[in-house]
This record gives sequence, C-alpha cells and structure tokens, in this order.
Amino acid sequence: MVMEPGFGLATVEKIAINAVMAGCRPEQFPVLLAAIDCLAQPEMNHRDMQVSGHTEAPIILVNGPIAKKAGINFGLRRWGRA
Repeated sequence: MVMEPGFGLATVEKIAINAVMAGCRPEQFPVLLAAIDCLAQPEMNHRDMQVSGHTEAPIILVNGPIAKKAGINFGLRRWGRA
C-alpha cells in the first residue's frame, strides 16, 4: 500500500515492525491492517487530511466479534466513564 502524503510503501513487514514497537498484540494486528488498508484508499483523502492546517484525524470504529477477540472495548462506556 502506498501511503500519502510522502508516498511511502506500507508493507505488512513494516507495519508489523511498527506495531510491535507500539505495543500492538497479535490479536489486534488484523484490525490494524484493515485500518491502514482503509486509509490507503483514495476515497479517504488521507493526503489532504495530513497536510491540512486543521486538526483532522480519522475515527476508526471497531465492533463485533473481531473487537471482542482483539480486546477492544466496543460496549457501554466505550468513550470513557459516564
């Protein structure tokens, strides 16, 4: 996958290396790959998001069985304490 704005190549190996250094657990890695694959799509307009002077960032929502397997809180109070 080519990632804008620098047109760097995001290989599975490079993603895995960075994921391990960031503390990503193996069961979370498929979610990370899916998120990066999404960000690499032209429709996401990732380049403009990265070079904008505004504070923009994608929100990645994960729910269902994969979220449970990855240990991601997707139930009540997922945004913090009520």
